[in-house]
Parts: sequence; C-alpha cells; structure tokens
Amino acid sequence: MQRERPILFSGPMVRAIIEGRKTQTRRPIKVDDVYTTVDDTDGKPFAWQSDECGDWYEMPCPFGKPGDLLWVRETWQIFRVHEDTWNGGYEADFWDGPIPRERPNHAWITYAADDPGGRPWRPSIHMPRWASRITLRITGIRVERLCEISVDDAWAEGIEAAIDHDGPVCYLAEFQRLWDAMHSKRGLRWNANPWVWVMEFETCN
Repeated sequence: MQRERPILFSGPMVRAIIEGRKTQTRRPIKVDDVYTTVDDTDGKPFAWQSDECGDWYEMPCPFGKPGDLLWVRETWQIFRVHEDTWNGGYEADFWDGPIPRERPNHAWITYAADDPGGRPWRPSIHMPRWASRITLRITGIRVERLCEISVDDAWAEGIEAAIDHDGPVCYLAEFQRLWDAMHSKRGLRWNANPWVWVMEFETCN
C-alpha cells in the first residue's frame, strides 16, 4: 500500500528539484542509543542494527519504500487570504492570523525558495500538507557510507560546481561543504563518514 510522508528541504534544494537538477537525497541513519551500530548493508534498502544485547535486526528506511510519496516541506509564509472566507467578497491585503482549517484553499502561500527576501518566514517544519506544492515518488533506496558518494551522485543531489579565485570547485567538495554546514553540529561531519539513507526520487507534480 502506497504511503505518504513529509520531508524537509532547504531553499536551494527546493530550487534544484523544481529545475530538475535534484533526483537524490541523503539522510543520516538514526540509531536509538549509544549501544546500537549499523552493520554493512551491501547496497540493500535497509540497515542492520544491533541492540545492547548483541542481537541484529532489520531497520527499514523511515521515509518509506520505492513507490511511496514524499511531500516537501519548505520555508513558507501565509501571504494573503480571501475575505470571502468570512463575509466579504474581496481580498485582504495581508494576513498574519491562523488559516481556518475548513477553508485552507482560500490561503495564498509564498515560498522562500521563490521569494527569498522581504517578509518573515515560517519554518519548514511547520508547513501543513495543504500548503506543500511538491510531491516526490521514491524510485530507489539504498544504504551506504556518506563518503562513498560519486561525482555523478553529487550532481544528482542538486549540487552546482562553485567558483572561487582558483577556478571551479568539484561537485564533491561542494557537497561536502553543504553537508558539514547542515550536520556538523549533530556530530555527523563528512569526516565521520556516517551511514546514510540514499533515496532516489522523481517529481510527481
């Protein structure tokens, strides 16, 4: 049975998805406590996890399996709401209050990935399902060490080669920089080479 789950993406990665440049994402494999470790997975779509008793068991991907859907959460803002949600026949200029749950289709939403400046934004973690504009279908899942990523896979992650004073920067170097920027505070730096879920996907809408 097909299931649907939320997934968070930053503004640059949302733009990469919209432009068709991003077809993969890597997410750290979470373990329950200090006693657990992940075993060699041999490219399987799941990990093997050991508990404090030394027993091993299968740990499926929490984001789903091939065929399941992911709806994208991104930084967003309620920009405008139709007044006729209540008793008018015209549009309100701005709206900072809650959206009536029974009439969410009357809300006008803006997205930080499209409009990165000007107004305060709401965190992606608080985006409701009705406000999401992108749905992805998982086409493949595997488990690997972070540093096993290839140049082609870094490109499929939506990475663009940066330019500095010495010339182009490799896709891999740019992916490493972005990974550390997002995960270093959690002790999951590139050099730690953590286990990751590798999800391949296609855009549904």
